[in-house]
Amino acid sequence: MIEIVIRRKNQTFIIELKLKRLELMNNLQIFWLSIEYLYTVNSPKYNQLKGGFVYAFVSAIDEKEATNKLHVKLQEYNIELKRIEFVSIYDLNTEWEKEQDKKKYSMLYKRAKTSNEIQFDDFYAYEMVNGGVFQICCKE
Repeated sequence: MIEIVIRRKNQTFIIELKLKRLELMNNLQIFWLSIEYLYTVNSPKYNQLKGGFVYAFVSAIDEKEATNKLHVKLQEYNIELKRIEFVSIYDLNTEWEKEQDKKKYSMLYKRAKTSNEIQFDDFYAYEMVNGGVFQICCKE
């Protein structure tokens, strides 16, 4: 980090903070998360669907920041994080059975890399059927 000293106390802090932020932004990585979620009572889908699964691509410094960003974004959608299946740095060389999947996930990776927005794959929802058994019902 470059240190700039200015005699005014508040200005020194602001400049150092901006430089630190630039340094951190250069260290961002794209994390790939697989999660299970539940719809909250505030969701219009609450009475129709129980929850679901989705992949997310998040630009962050570390796993903790990626998870925190995802949690905040899900709250905007009235979705509660139930379980994180995995969090890892996405490798563009990940092998997929279908070329179509490789292209799709590469595109989500690139969008996450060039924006500050979380990129979601398709949401797969499930509903409760007879006796509390869950069944995947739809792609949202």
